[in-house]
Amino acid sequence: MRYKEGKASYYEVLEAQQQLFPAENTLSRIEAARRLAVIQLYKALGGGWSLKDNEWTGASAEASSSR
Repeated sequence: MRYKEGKASYYEVLEAQQQLFPAENTLSRIEAARRLAVIQLYKALGGGWSLKDNEWTGASAEASSSR
């Protein structure tokens, strides 16, 4: 927005993008690690996995169709 309004140079835009992309990459790695930790905790506490693979697929298809 600042660039479009003439308040910043294109160099500043490029510099901001160079900082943004590594930050987004780090965020995605942190989110993946957090989800993995939740799964590991769930398994360590006893899991409770009772659905078979095809039942999980059906459950996720039903959830996405109800959105």
